[in-house]
Amino acid sequence: MPTYLVTGISRAFSSGNESSYKKIFNTLEEATTYIHDVWYDEFCTDFDFPSEWDEEDMGAPFPKKEEFTFKAIKDKMENSKYNKRSINLFRYYSQHHALIPNELILEII
Repeated sequence: MPTYLVTGISRAFSSGNESSYKKIFNTLEEATTYIHDVWYDEFCTDFDFPSEWDEEDMGAPFPKKEEFTFKAIKDKMENSKYNKRSINLFRYYSQHHALIPNELILEII
């Protein structure tokens, strides 16, 4: 039976230094519940998003919570034309700082 690894990465705008964490879940449903119910809310609180999100700099509007439901993530994994075992769920590039400040990766391990 596969397990699911959620990796969150944050990079400092000033230096690019990165910190990360990993969480393992037994099912895709557990992983997506964590992403939808915990990660999204904590992420918004920690970075004061979406009010501090610079749409022009990041090249896109701030993603809505509905994009991180079980169905949305499962569909994204199944419809990936590259790698169905690993998918980057959050990866916006800051043109001003020339880096990707935050990433959220879901992998089947």
